[in-house]
Amino acid sequence: MEQKEFNALSPLPPATTSPPWILLSRGIWEQHLNGPSPTCKSVLQDWEPFAASLTNEVITHDYIEEVMLVQGTLRDETLGQEWGVGAYAYRKPGMRHEPYKAGERGCLMLARCEPGEGEPEVRV
Repeated sequence: MEQKEFNALSPLPPATTSPPWILLSRGIWEQHLNGPSPTCKSVLQDWEPFAASLTNEVITHDYIEEVMLVQGTLRDETLGQEWGVGAYAYRKPGMRHEPYKAGERGCLMLARCEPGEGEPEVRV
């Protein structure tokens, strides 16, 4: 992974924008901080107020994922629990999670993904 010193955060995306923020799905934006691929990267995700996961289903993936909430809240619809600033998740390959919905002020999170070191891919 590329070495970097502290940088200023790019402004959060407006309703219409161009890179460095990428629209992932309705109301969910992502900015790549570092990393060459979907399974090895560090990103910021900005969820607009009440934005929800693209699917209403539980998902899994074949990489390790770490997530920390930086602003706002995120509701785990499966667990029926809302998480706020400082909440942290560490997911190994195959861990079931989602769907999520941002709170009334939206949610900003830092996410880091890395290969699962040969652990098997599990799909639901």
